[in-house]
Amino acid sequence: MTSELDRLRAELRTAQAQLRDAVAAPPAPAPAPLEEPPAAKGKAKAKAE
Repeated sequence: MTSELDRLRAELRTAQAQLRDAVAAPPAPAPAPLEEPPAAKGKAKAKAE
């Protein structure tokens, strides 16, 4: 049982580290791709008109 707890704690540490990295590192890059495609589509529609 102890080895299972150790394994779970290791997984938790890994997940927490990944979450910290995800939250700390890409606040700018993450929203950017979401914003770009609608803008590109809007420009394409404007050019088509």
